[in-house]
Amino acid sequence: MPSNYNVPAFSGISSACRHLFAIAVIVLVIWPLPVSAFGDQELEREASWSPLSSEQLEAWIREWSQLAKVNPDTNLKNLDSRISQHPDSTLGVCLNLIVECFPFTAGPVAMLSAQPQPGMDDPMMAATQLLQDPRLPESAKFQLQLAFGAWFTRHQRYDEAIEVFADLETDQVVAADALLFYRGLAEHRLLKTDSCPVTLKRLLENEDQIPRRFAVVSKLMIADIEALESDSLNEISRLMEDIKRRQALHRSGKRVIEQEKKVIDKLDQMIEDLEKQMQQSQASSSSSQDSSEAMPESQNAGGKGSGEAADRQLADGGAWGNVPPKKRAAVLAEMAKELPPHYREVIEEYFRQLAKQPKK
Repeated sequence: MPSNYNVPAFSGISSACRHLFAIAVIVLVIWPLPVSAFGDQELEREASWSPLSSEQLEAWIREWSQLAKVNPDTNLKNLDSRISQHPDSTLGVCLNLIVECFPFTAGPVAMLSAQPQPGMDDPMMAATQLLQDPRLPESAKFQLQLAFGAWFTRHQRYDEAIEVFADLETDQVVAADALLFYRGLAEHRLLKTDSCPVTLKRLLENEDQIPRRFAVVSKLMIADIEALESDSLNEISRLMEDIKRRQALHRSGKRVIEQEKKVIDKLDQMIEDLEKQMQQSQASSSSSQDSSEAMPESQNAGGKGSGEAADRQLADGGAWGNVPPKKRAAVLAEMAKELPPHYREVIEEYFRQLAKQPKK
């Protein structure tokens, strides 16, 4: 605080009052005020979740050990050391303990460390059956639920991941950061523009306590999905990528068919809008040219026509499909102009999908 701090002089105030006022100002300046006094809601807002406490983890391990009739101290011995050495940290150690306490979980848990294979049993069915097994305590089921959801996400089975994560809460699992990260990742890939940013921003509430890779990737996903415009070529491109992903997983059911129709409808609308813009632009240009070359009213144009136009029947709606192929190609070329090469693949895929549709 500068020693020559000046207190404003107010007329009509006694010298003693001025001294008291000066002291009050100095106290207010140097005294540490509570955060709320500054109205900074961001600083005073508490995180909506917290990392697992050691007491809670110990309580769960004791519960599993007692149900398995194993001395809990045996499973708790050197716990911190085992967690630090395990590649999957706390969740990995807990899965090992669950298998030791409940041997019937060994098969499904082993699947979580394997790559999906064509002959593999339906992972979703295996997960559902295991999570409904009455022999498992809820605390163990929650950890298995988290592990299955993360596995589905890592192997691009995002719909299954969303379903498994649906009712899972951060205070029910040993790795709340993993739950939020993998849930947010699945929502990002499925273009859940409403829920994805909420999930990932919630994860970042404890940014200083989560893995750096989680924080960096989450920020990128938030920026990406918040910038995504509905009905844009970017959105259409991603929808088509998702169709390819589903087809690679040998899925061609109702959801894929609906998504293909959605993509075609969006492209149809985009092309129709662009065609209208081009027609308006041409009409405006033609009108401007006619206006600049208008003939004086008193001058005879010298035309030989009868002045009558033949009636012409126009089809209802004027569908895009009736546009001549050359004109359609010109419109598409204009639409793809100055776009990244990847979007040309989207246009080509669109025509491939159109070719599959029965002609009306």
